[in-house]
Amino acid sequence: MTWGNFVTAFISFLILAFVLFLVIKKFMAAQEKEEEAPVEEPKPSDEVVLLQEIRNLLSKQAGSILRIVLNFTLKFAITAGQISKFRLLFPKVIKG
Repeated sequence: MTWGNFVTAFISFLILAFVLFLVIKKFMAAQEKEEEAPVEEPKPSDEVVLLQEIRNLLSKQAGSILRIVLNFTLKFAITAGQISKFRLLFPKVIKG
């Protein structure tokens, strides 16, 4: 290899390395800007708010239905003489 070919290859390498450096630098700057931008969660639409309210009301109703079922089970357990077993399973339902 002659000196001319070596110098040409070396200059080509430097140009390529510099261009690659600039591309990577711009890419990293774009990623930092993307990370810095605060992402605001969109406000839920009226339909979503309404559905959430319905879900909350249904869960409250399910809780009251569960209380009714537990009270019925408690009455059945008392009549069957199984109150001690029921107290072990549901201590918060039976007070005293």
